[in-house]
Amino acid sequence: MFIVLGATGHIGSELVNLLDAAGEKVIAIVHDAGKADDIRTASVEPIVLDVRKTAPLHALFRRGAAPFSSIRRRSEWRYGCSGNGDSACHY
Repeated sequence: MFIVLGATGHIGSELVNLLDAAGEKVIAIVHDAGKADDIRTASVEPIVLDVRKTAPLHALFRRGAAPFSSIRRRSEWRYGCSGNGDSACHY
């Protein structure tokens, strides 16, 4: 089973699609619950998770054989904000 962090992003979504098409089982980690059902298939199990919380990540990594991360460095995390540290940013 593969684990893909950033599964709804540009690179992660392509990887999930390729693995799904090949019939591989995938745990797709997403931060937006609204996108989770969009990527769910018989082979893809979306899990909504804050990747900054390490304990749940460790538990998921024990379930998979090969993790892949397409998330950016923490300094580049900008979920819908200007990136100037204002209160609308989620880091």
